Amino acid sequence: MEMSDLIAKLRRSSSTTAIFGARVAGAADASRVVDYANMAMPCAYVCYLSDDAQPHPAGANTEVVQHVTETWGIAVKLEAKEEIRGQAPAMTVPTVRTALMRAIFNWSPNLQHDLIQYAGTKLLAVSRDSTVWLFSFATGFMIDQCYGETEEQFDPLPAFEGINARVDFIDPFDPGDPPSLEYDPAYPAPRTTGPDGRIETTFTIDVRQPP
Repeated sequence: MEMSDLIAKLRRSSSTTAIFGARVAGAADASRVVDYANMAMPCAYVCYLSDDAQPHPAGANTEVVQHVTETWGIAVKLEAKEEIRGQAPAMTVPTVRTALMRAIFNWSPNLQHDLIQYAGTKLLAVSRDSTVWLFSFATGFMIDQCYGETEEQFDPLPAFEGINARVDFIDPFDPGDPPSLEYDPAYPAPRTTGPDGRIETTFTIDVRQPP
């Protein structure tokens, strides 16, 4: 999932725009929000926290397939000018959490990712003028051979230009004579059921090549 997907969703959701307006941006790390966030409060910064991949089962005689869990953070900076303890903004945390859930919980930006789940909340910092809270959400996706290195395997091959197919019917079976001159010697014609080694029809599929 892209950071821009989450930012766009938070900016257009009515539940989060009611709190942040358009004050939603991205950050390289949640800790940067504590020292360098410069938008008016309240504001939110989306950051990538981590990913965790389940190992491919040992001894499995299949292609490598893994499930990857991505964890994203939304660092929310709330104003706390009246008292240094940060009690007032702390009392609004459930409201912010509910708004974030309404915006992105059980939502996915594409068909490749799982629906987003809530992963927790923690306090990042308290200062004389603000508090910063990190709301974490998780999603997942599968990786398989499509993500792997294929250049050495497939690049030397010629372009896939089409298919020439010869069809030996199974059902309906044609017991008629004479049999085709092209048949599989392991299954000599005629037989009482298909396939019998006779080619009943042929067709060609041409694949258009990119310019």
